Amino acid sequence: MNSINNRIIYLIEKVENGTASNAEREELNTWYNAFEEEDPITPFWTDVQKNEAKENLYHKISQSLPGLTTKRKVKKSYYIVPLSLILLVGLALSYIYLDHFDTAKPEPQKVVSDVKPGKEEALLILADGTKIGLNNKAAGTIARQAQTNIIQETNGFLVYVPSSSGTRKESLINKVSTPVGGTYRIILPDGSKVWLNAASSIEFPSRFNQDKREVRTSGEVYFEVAQLKDEQTGAKIPFRVITAQPNQKNHEQVIEVLGTHFNVNSYADELAIKTTLLEGAVIVSTTVNAIPVKSARLRPGEQSLINQSNMIAIAKNVDLSEAVAWKNGYFEFNNTSLNALMRQISRWYNIAVVYDENAKNDTFYGKIERSYTLKEVLKVLELGNVHFELVESTKDNTKATLKVLP
Repeated sequence: MNSINNRIIYLIEKVENGTASNAEREELNTWYNAFEEEDPITPFWTDVQKNEAKENLYHKISQSLPGLTTKRKVKKSYYIVPLSLILLVGLALSYIYLDHFDTAKPEPQKVVSDVKPGKEEALLILADGTKIGLNNKAAGTIARQAQTNIIQETNGFLVYVPSSSGTRKESLINKVSTPVGGTYRIILPDGSKVWLNAASSIEFPSRFNQDKREVRTSGEVYFEVAQLKDEQTGAKIPFRVITAQPNQKNHEQVIEVLGTHFNVNSYADELAIKTTLLEGAVIVSTTVNAIPVKSARLRPGEQSLINQSNMIAIAKNVDLSEAVAWKNGYFEFNNTSLNALMRQISRWYNIAVVYDENAKNDTFYGKIERSYTLKEVLKVLELGNVHFELVESTKDNTKATLKVLP
């Protein structure tokens, strides 16, 4: 609101409470007549537009003050207009402005009936850049790289099966990524099982080396790592998971694994990278330019949290069921804030989320199947005294927008 509008409101308030001087009353009267002159408020309007604006303003005011029948009376009686009519003045001016400058009037947003849940869907990118969509792919061999067969199984796993024939040991980097609202499962060349949550990815070789196994991930990934030993020495072959620190160039988290079950959550919109250990043991480290900075050893039931400053915190006795609920087909909340909850919802249902300024960031408890439609999930959440409105998005036509209301 500019200084002219502030001054007008100030004058109307003084007239309303009876403290306005004659000079202030005349100033307010002059403002009303300003539609007929070149003034700072309407210098770009024609005379016709000014007259129409004045007529419209008179109409708005006279509707709220029965008995006013002439423009002159409006001019004199305008001083007793209650403060609430300031809104009517604004509406009148906006109405004229929009009509005469061909500004598109915003249409009411259309209510969206419902949104379906996410599904098994991913994109496989081979080393040569070939892209293969994995949704609704028939079972069978879909590609071959470096003497490794890539097979889509009927149970939903994408399986890498190294060929036993030949001596070729070349390893090519592949990538599997899921979209927002997608999930997928992979069996790596060493037999390790991987689950990808929505908007996640993993890069891995089509054939692991004998001395190390290394993959890169983003988003949220659950691992069941196979234990392998070197055929010559009998030593265990380590497994490393490298995750970039979102918004921090050359900062990474490295997880050293010998054989275990764990979950890694490294979404860019979360406050920290979370690694949750279910079985076995891992060492979590932070690096800058590949140089180790800090490290911590996790035991089952513990969770590491690494912030953007590379600080490592360890939470003990965490809710393991909540950490991997997504992998088992559920949303699970245990003292989960509304904002954190909605981040999960937005990834799975591919929606944008906006918040009313009066919406409270309360905490929630419970468990909801991810197979539910969005409306079904919202009905459950509304039991926690929060309300929603689902409308078409104003920014992205491919998404609906969920408004979180008080």
